[in-house]
Amino acid sequence: MLAADVLPLLQNKGAKLTLLDRNASERGGMPILPCDVTQEHQVAAALSACSAKLIFNLSAFTAVDAAEKEYSMAFAVNGMGPGFLAKWAAANGAQLVHISTDYVFGGDKELAIARRPIAETRPTTPCGVYGESKRMGEELVLAHAPANSVIVRTSWLHGLAGPNFVDTIRRVLHDKLKNADHAPLKVVNDQFGSPTWCTWLAEVLVGLVEKDARGIFHASSRGNISWQEFAQAIAEIEKIDIPVLPQSSMELNRPAPRPPYSTLDVSKLESFLGIPCPSWKIGLEAHLRRRREEMHA
Repeated sequence: MLAADVLPLLQNKGAKLTLLDRNASERGGMPILPCDVTQEHQVAAALSACSAKLIFNLSAFTAVDAAEKEYSMAFAVNGMGPGFLAKWAAANGAQLVHISTDYVFGGDKELAIARRPIAETRPTTPCGVYGESKRMGEELVLAHAPANSVIVRTSWLHGLAGPNFVDTIRRVLHDKLKNADHAPLKVVNDQFGSPTWCTWLAEVLVGLVEKDARGIFHASSRGNISWQEFAQAIAEIEKIDIPVLPQSSMELNRPAPRPPYSTLDVSKLESFLGIPCPSWKIGLEAHLRRRREEMHA
């Protein structure tokens, strides 16, 4: 999902790109070469073959609930894979951009009580296998390539090229409308964070590279809302009059724990890039506008 927005930005800047994925395919007329990020020899061979100078690690095992059972794969993709990329980057003078997550803070109960945006300097306390595996990735990147990497933590991503909350809720609402089903939709209201529009985040990633960033940055939209409030906003923008009622995480009973509060402090990013982060609602409106344009194209 995020790679789909990063790719055209790099193309427009004239970058010579090599695309890698677990399976060979193509995107936009460009070949995608096979490379399993969990296999160090494949990573080294692929990066050496193209003499990589800049590496965007946009691979991840993001199925949060599935990670509870497929923990070996989650740790391989989210933990060991970034470590292999970082080792090669450090040994070959390349820069690594690694994407991490708000889930590295999901186990900190004090955050849910204090309800203050989380700074980059706060010690990580992950929740679930997903959060633990992503923290492992961060630790290996910093251990192997502290001078050759930038880690960008983000939250609640939504975009046009992959499964996400916005498209799911939009589809459910439109299906209800089409079927004259006006029964309320229930969405959890005890998890708080900041939705982040992939198109904007892609611009941030390129901006950090252009300014030769290093270290850890938090990058998300401004705002602090619940999933229920997010769903209500989707219904309002789509002009669908179906009630969105609250539901607790306990009632939903998902296999993996979720962060009760994970709003990130983005002041470091804003100061470094010299531009403010937009409100979450701007990203949501852009996402839904693009979907409407697709329908009428």
